[in-house]
Amino acid sequence: MNASIQAEQKNTPNIAQDKNLYIIIGVTLISIMGGQTVAPILPSLTSVFDVSTRDIELVMTLFVLPIGLATPVLGVLADRIGIRKVLIPALILFAVAGASIAFAGSFTNVLGLRFLQGLGAAPLDALSLTMIAMLYQGRMLGTAMSINATVIGISSAIYPLVGGALGSLNWSYPFLLSVLAFPLVMLVIMVLKLPTKPPTAKKESLKVYLKGTWNSVNNRSVMGLLFAVGTIFMIQFGAFITYVPIFADPDGDSQFMNGVILCVMSLAVAISAAQLGWLIQRFSEITLIKTSFIISAVALIMIPFMTNPWMLLIPSALFGVALAFALPSSQALLAGLSAQDSRAGFMAVNASVQSLGQALGPILGGVAIALGGIKLVFFSAAIYSVIAFFIFNILITPKQIQPVPIVSELQAQKTFVPPTDLPTNIQAPVPQLIHTLTNKVVDLPEVPSLINIGKDSSSTQNINVSDLPHSEVVSRNHAQIKFDGENYYIQDLGSSNGTYINKYPLLPGIWYKLGPGVKLGLGKRDMIAFTFQLN
Repeated sequence: MNASIQAEQKNTPNIAQDKNLYIIIGVTLISIMGGQTVAPILPSLTSVFDVSTRDIELVMTLFVLPIGLATPVLGVLADRIGIRKVLIPALILFAVAGASIAFAGSFTNVLGLRFLQGLGAAPLDALSLTMIAMLYQGRMLGTAMSINATVIGISSAIYPLVGGALGSLNWSYPFLLSVLAFPLVMLVIMVLKLPTKPPTAKKESLKVYLKGTWNSVNNRSVMGLLFAVGTIFMIQFGAFITYVPIFADPDGDSQFMNGVILCVMSLAVAISAAQLGWLIQRFSEITLIKTSFIISAVALIMIPFMTNPWMLLIPSALFGVALAFALPSSQALLAGLSAQDSRAGFMAVNASVQSLGQALGPILGGVAIALGGIKLVFFSAAIYSVIAFFIFNILITPKQIQPVPIVSELQAQKTFVPPTDLPTNIQAPVPQLIHTLTNKVVDLPEVPSLINIGKDSSSTQNINVSDLPHSEVVSRNHAQIKFDGENYYIQDLGSSNGTYINKYPLLPGIWYKLGPGVKLGLGKRDMIAFTFQLN
């Protein structure tokens, strides 16, 4: 799969002053409202409608199921007809169906309206990520993702408290919060500004579009990343949001306590996400995702041994840290993988995987309860989290291809970058990597070739960076560059500290297209960086 990353834009506006970002964050907040505000009142619904604990899982499952099923279709539709034409009806449906639940006379009506509300929520998360990816690039994209994740964490802390407080007054009040989507509709109509395709842009057929979107996800590393996303959401909605409140309050008498427990998890997400900028300077995004599986397993295994409901604050906080590690890291990696014209479709697949994880979590938890009681929910989820760690590690590790013996080593004398005059008719451009600190130059092959970058000095087929400053951040086999006769590409080989294009993390095993002026970083903080040039 190819992914093209352009050089960072100059004169980037201050992201904190961008009204578009605030509207996008509002869309994200509406998308998560339907689960977070309702979770604290789930135990009380058993007595309101005289249904069993296993029946209550349907309140969450039927909300997230249409999100998983409809998101890919709505993502394709957004790419074809425009984001606004999908976003505005979705917000209206979410508000109307959600508020109508407050007046439902039966549990069957509640479930039907929850399905419609989920249908309205279906495209919201994918479209918010798509809009961020459309508006921002490079470092600004990572900043926007981190801000979005931080706000999600803070609001997710507030939502359970508000839902629990309102639910203690009347079970129906949390559902009335859905009407907050109406003011957002007005902002989307009157204020939101998104990039538009030029009038001369060629509109590809639906078949070609769908094939391009499929090619974007039909890759071992991408599948591994989507697997990680689905797993985290499965654990969150299954073990924590649905069954921790029931474990803490089986009689449904303390909605506010449930709200506090879920609030602590969300606060941990917010605090940890706020530190993500510091963390990604020291650990790669892949390492943070792997760590999240281990933290999740530790948190889950603690829950069955908690004898006091308030002790559940500890595993909830731990899982919040795991969420903060996994979600922004995975979203940042995925956002840069999609082609410009199929970005909404690609991100819709990602959102669909999230939603299917959310739908499966409560269902599998219900199966665990039937087999061995509610404690089995947490034991089985902990075991699955450990298994998921190994599966993710296998899928994300790329298969290395032996390099072609055509390349010059990084043994050249120190030279300075030549003037960037345009080549004449008799002067062919020379592809080069220029080390930004020392100005050392590596001439890349001009015939189809495949070469390694790292600290392996055993072969002349490699670019050996051992003699460069800060080479300790580079792995032995760190990355590969290939030339297919027309374009140059780079892929990360599962390095310890990651590979970056214009400060943007690369997903191991994916070929990213290089363009003139692109900055390549090996390891964190640009400690070893090259500029790709055609001189």
